[in-house]
Amino acid sequence: MSVLPRFTEEEAVDIILPYHIYTSTYLKYQKLQIYIQNSIPHLVHIIDAVSFEDPWRYMVDAHTGKII
Repeated sequence: MSVLPRFTEEEAVDIILPYHIYTSTYLKYQKLQIYIQNSIPHLVHIIDAVSFEDPWRYMVDAHTGKII
């Protein structure tokens, strides 16, 4: 697994943005890390959608751009 991301921090936030464009939520980039899912490592961007009502933490695969 390459530790060099194909998608940048900004691109990862842009992937999440459509889910929160009409809410009072703001997005906060946290970090790039390795996440293990079903014994398969993924390089992911961690992004928090900060809201008092319904906070979320997203992981965007840094190689595919998919939300994990």
